[in-house]
Amino acid sequence: MSPAISEIARVVLPRSADNGLLCMLSAYFDDSGTHDGSAVVVMGGLIGSEAQWSAFETRWRARLQDPVEGMRPPLRQFHMYDCQHSLDEFEGWTRTESDYLVHQLQTIILEESLVGYAAAVARADWDDLITGVSREVSGDAEGFCIRNCLVRTLDWARDRTTEPEVAFIFDNRPHRQASNERVHRVFATVAELDTVPPSLAPIAFVSAATHLPLQAADMFAWEVYQQAKAFVTEGTVELQREPFARLVETGRFNCEIVTRPQILKLVEMQKARDPLHVKSMADYLKR
Repeated sequence: MSPAISEIARVVLPRSADNGLLCMLSAYFDDSGTHDGSAVVVMGGLIGSEAQWSAFETRWRARLQDPVEGMRPPLRQFHMYDCQHSLDEFEGWTRTESDYLVHQLQTIILEESLVGYAAAVARADWDDLITGVSREVSGDAEGFCIRNCLVRTLDWARDRTTEPEVAFIFDNRPHRQASNERVHRVFATVAELDTVPPSLAPIAFVSAATHLPLQAADMFAWEVYQQAKAFVTEGTVELQREPFARLVETGRFNCEIVTRPQILKLVEMQKARDPLHVKSMADYLKR
């Protein structure tokens, strides 16, 4: 992994709000690059307390009502791809207007002290190397990203907060719901056996149109996708966009980009395990 990307990957999630605690944690995750033919798959999201999300929603909703200081009508929903490509509600918007709105919305994320994590996987390398039982255990590229999001969020919550429970909320994509529920169930069972807080609240699948935190997760995931795509396809290590650099510079947003060398290490680790144990893990995930 290149120096610049390594620096991004080692950025740690912060110690929480001013009082050192995050109450009733909720983590909202959205995907990017999951369309057919994409070079990289991303799952990214934001984590915050009930109080943080409440303040965030009030400010985000107000900005949608007046996205460009009276120059554009209210928006029903923010979607980063549409905003960047002048589609749907953003048809006819100038680049200056789009950049202004993104900056204002990102400022809300930063000022409410939300934190973020994203996992990105090189799709072609994953599909080439992770097959058979290994794929049943680790999932496809998106499934692996989701596993990483669960692991990193729980690790952070255990290290940085004293909260007893964390809720994971994903965008409502019916074709992924069953597989995501199975993975979540495994993590919830392990958390209960460990008896180390936090435990996992029931997983939820909701619409970004009605749940504003998912719109922010969409923004973050899209930014990580641009960075990861440039790295995977062109080897570019420089930060691609100012908005992404703005997030990284806070030290509150962590992303990991998994490419062929890391996938090969995972393959070797799985080969070193007892085959019966690996098969039992695969069977459990099928339930």
